[in-house]
Amino acid sequence: GSAGVVAVRIATGADGQRAVGVGYVDAAQRTMGVCEFADNEIFSNLESMLVQLGPKECLLAQGDGNADGSKLRQVWLSQSS
Repeated sequence: GSAGVVAVRIATGADGQRAVGVGYVDAAQRTMGVCEFADNEIFSNLESMLVQLGPKECLLAQGDGNADGSKLRQVWLSQSS
Protein backbone atom coordinates (compact mmCIF):
# COMPACT_ATOMS: atom_id res chain seq x y z
CA GLY A 1 0.00 0.00 0.00
CA SER A 2 0.90 3.60 -0.44
CA ALA A 3 2.28 5.62 2.43
CA GLY A 4 1.56 8.88 0.63
CA VAL A 5 -0.17 11.95 1.99
CA VAL A 6 -2.07 14.57 -0.02
CA ALA A 7 -3.06 18.08 0.99
CA VAL A 8 -5.98 19.73 -0.82
CA ARG A 9 -7.03 23.37 -1.00
CA ILE A 10 -9.96 24.84 -2.89
CA ALA A 11 -10.08 28.40 -4.19
CA THR A 12 -12.35 30.35 -6.50
CA GLY A 13 -10.62 32.28 -9.25
CA ALA A 14 -11.44 35.74 -10.48
CA ASP A 15 -13.52 34.18 -13.25
CA GLY A 16 -15.61 32.27 -10.67
CA GLN A 17 -14.17 28.89 -11.62
CA ARG A 18 -13.22 26.44 -8.85
CA ALA A 19 -9.47 25.77 -8.64
CA VAL A 20 -8.15 22.76 -6.75
CA GLY A 21 -4.58 22.74 -5.46
CA VAL A 22 -3.00 19.42 -4.47
CA GLY A 23 0.33 18.59 -2.86
CA TYR A 24 1.51 14.97 -2.60
CA VAL A 25 4.34 13.37 -0.64
CA ASP A 26 5.28 9.69 -0.52
CA ALA A 27 8.23 9.14 1.84
CA ALA A 28 8.57 5.46 0.97
CA GLN A 29 9.07 6.19 -2.74
CA ARG A 30 10.80 9.55 -2.11
CA THR A 31 8.44 11.44 -4.40
CA MET A 32 6.73 14.79 -4.09
CA GLY A 33 4.45 16.69 -6.40
CA VAL A 34 2.16 19.69 -6.60
CA CYS A 35 -0.49 20.72 -9.09
CA GLU A 36 -3.46 22.99 -9.59
CA PHE A 37 -6.40 22.32 -11.87
CA ALA A 38 -9.97 23.42 -12.52
CA ASP A 39 -12.70 21.10 -11.30
CA ASN A 40 -16.48 20.86 -11.30
CA GLU A 41 -18.93 20.96 -8.38
CA ILE A 42 -18.64 17.21 -7.71
CA PHE A 43 -14.82 17.20 -7.82
CA SER A 44 -14.57 14.40 -10.40
CA ASN A 45 -11.01 15.38 -11.43
CA LEU A 46 -9.88 15.38 -7.79
CA GLU A 47 -11.53 12.02 -7.17
CA SER A 48 -9.76 10.55 -10.19
CA MET A 49 -6.42 11.85 -8.94
CA LEU A 50 -6.98 10.39 -5.46
CA VAL A 51 -7.85 6.99 -6.92
CA GLN A 52 -4.67 7.01 -9.04
CA LEU A 53 -2.37 8.13 -6.21
CA GLY A 54 -4.01 5.99 -3.52
CA PRO A 55 -2.80 8.11 -0.59
CA LYS A 56 -3.04 6.88 2.98
CA GLU A 57 -4.04 10.28 4.36
CA CYS A 58 -5.61 13.49 3.09
CA LEU A 59 -5.17 16.89 4.73
CA LEU A 60 -7.93 19.42 4.13
CA ALA A 61 -7.63 23.09 4.95
CA GLN A 62 -9.85 23.99 7.88
CA GLY A 63 -12.41 26.43 6.62
CA ASP A 64 -15.77 27.86 7.35
CA GLY A 65 -17.59 24.57 6.74
CA ASN A 66 -18.94 25.60 3.35
CA ALA A 67 -20.44 23.19 0.82
CA ASP A 68 -17.08 22.65 -0.94
CA GLY A 69 -15.51 21.42 2.30
CA SER A 70 -18.36 19.00 2.89
CA LYS A 71 -18.16 17.68 -0.66
CA LEU A 72 -14.38 17.24 -0.36
CA ARG A 73 -14.86 15.11 2.72
CA GLN A 74 -17.43 12.97 0.86
CA VAL A 75 -15.01 12.47 -2.05
CA TRP A 76 -12.22 11.42 0.31
CA LEU A 77 -14.42 9.04 2.29
CA SER A 78 -15.84 7.43 -0.86
CA GLN A 79 -12.43 6.66 -2.36
CA SER A 80 -10.72 5.60 0.88
CA SER A 81 -13.21 2.90 1.81
